[in-house]
Order: sequence, then C-alpha cells, then structure tokens
Amino acid sequence: MYFARGTCTNGSSCEYCHLPHVEKPTNLDKRQREMVCKLSLAQLLATVKQCMKSRAEATGIQEAATEILSIMEAWALAAMAKPKAEAAELTPGAKSSSKFRYFLSKMSFRAQVCLVMRHPDAEPWFAEEMNKALDAMRSQISDSRLQLSL
Repeated sequence: MYFARGTCTNGSSCEYCHLPHVEKPTNLDKRQREMVCKLSLAQLLATVKQCMKSRAEATGIQEAATEILSIMEAWALAAMAKPKAEAAELTPGAKSSSKFRYFLSKMSFRAQVCLVMRHPDAEPWFAEEMNKALDAMRSQISDSRLQLSL
C-alpha cells in the first residue's frame, strides 16, 4: 500500500517485497519442519547449499551470492567436525526427502538462508554474518527482476 503510493519509509532497506508475485510462497509443512530439526546441521547445510547454488545460477546472481555460499561452505565444514548423536538422514529415494528437496527448490534464496539460520544447532554469530552477507548481496543486485528472486 505504501510502496504503491511511493511512500514506503524504509526505502532500499525495506525487507518486504512490494511487487506482485505469480507464485505463492512455499512453506514447509509440519513433517518437513520436524525433519529439518532432526537433521544434523551438516546434513541440512549440505542439502540447502546445493539448492542455493542452483537458485543462484538460475537467477543469475551467482557472483553476488559468492560470499554467502562461501560462508555456508565454511560453516558446513565446521559443522561436520562436530559430532551429533543420532541425526536423521535424507535418503535419496525416500518420498519425504524428495518432497523436502522439491520445496527447497521452490523457496527463495533468502528463505533458504533463513531456514538454516533457524536450525536448533545454529550459532548466533552465523546469523549475524549471514545477514551482513545478505545485505551486501542485496546492494550488489540492481536489476529489479533479480530482486524478486531474493
């Protein structure tokens, strides 16, 4: 409403997308959210990182997303070094895991990042670092078509 009138007071720092979208945003269902919590952080990072790379390539933002993907890679390596007792596994043939990957592929780049930041084993410094990287990426991207994919 405010954006249509040209009066959004947040300006370029506004995190709400005021533009109309063709597709409805994808949300994980209860079982998928429970699966995310049961996965080890390393498993979740590995799965989400693949989807994020694909999303960045598909939308042409891979150069702007380099910092975020490198932070995810470093965090995944650190998470693999930490043991986690009895984590769930994403088996490639399982119906629930394929459905989970499908929904991940439909999620925006930012939503994928936020999914990892909300994991129970996520540390606060990671969220701060990722938010800074997201802000830097947002400022690098000037094409409004690409802003919609974030």
